[in-house]
Amino acid sequence: MVIGGMTQYLAMVQGMPKDVEERIQKRIRKFIWSEKTMSPVNVETLYAPRSLGGREVLDIKSRNEAIQIMWLKSYLQLDKS
Repeated sequence: MVIGGMTQYLAMVQGMPKDVEERIQKRIRKFIWSEKTMSPVNVETLYAPRSLGGREVLDIKSRNEAIQIMWLKSYLQLDKS
């Protein structure tokens, strides 16, 4: 929750460089799996809803892509504003 809230605001305001995105993803995986070197399940399972056996972990990359799409949508509006 903390990572999602803080990074979402900054990504909406400033954008997020790819290297920062990758570092955050690594920290999330390290937090989830503690000190294990290999995760017992694939990343897609972590992102999946609990009803499908997942953990509902925040997908930083997809969230950042959605923010960029919303930026583009606002720039392409053809109204008077």
